[in-house]
Amino acid sequence: MVLLLALVFSLPAWARSYHISKFNSNIHVQEDGSARIEEQITFVFSGEYHGIYRDIPVDYPGPSGSNYTLFIKLGAVTNEGGDKLKVEKRRAAVFFI
Repeated sequence: MVLLLALVFSLPAWARSYHISKFNSNIHVQEDGSARIEEQITFVFSGEYHGIYRDIPVDYPGPSGSNYTLFIKLGAVTNEGGDKLKVEKRRAAVFFI
């Protein structure tokens, strides 16, 4: 019984969720074929979080077994007040079958 009460009262500490309440994307294709993309993503968090992961695929299979890679230059990442946020970039290996 004590264990059950402990679990019931500790549920809020475990309860974490989030959802995206707003997602806007503006894509500007330049004459040279490059693109400038601006995203505005609004998250609603419930519980304690210390950031998000934003995966952007850059490697794609091409015709006849070839591959192509997107080259990304990351601009500013800010909060709703315009303050810069900490960003960590990582590249993971992806294999196509």
